[in-house]
Amino acid sequence: MQPDARSWPVPSLAAIPGTALGAKFLASFFQIPPAAGWNTLRVETEFDAVLYLGSAASLTMSKLSPSLCAEKAYVRMRLQSATERPASETGHDGFVSPGPFPASV
Repeated sequence: MQPDARSWPVPSLAAIPGTALGAKFLASFFQIPPAAGWNTLRVETEFDAVLYLGSAASLTMSKLSPSLCAEKAYVRMRLQSATERPASETGHDGFVSPGPFPASV
């Protein structure tokens, strides 16, 4: 994708416009419905940045135990944290403002 990605610090947040990744067609990553114009969209027109968390080989997955998923308080907490908080609580619209993006976080 991006030839120098392996040299990036982990984690990194990298701006996409003007990069090899940004120049790729979106259809090379996502199965896009066959509609006029969809196969010409570039990644940089649809995304601002990419969060790099390391090579695929370095990533791990964790499964939640069935007992934890059965705890109503835990599920309620996860659902609450996954939903957008209103502007009155956050002081903004709940979304992070776009760029400029740092090279790493």
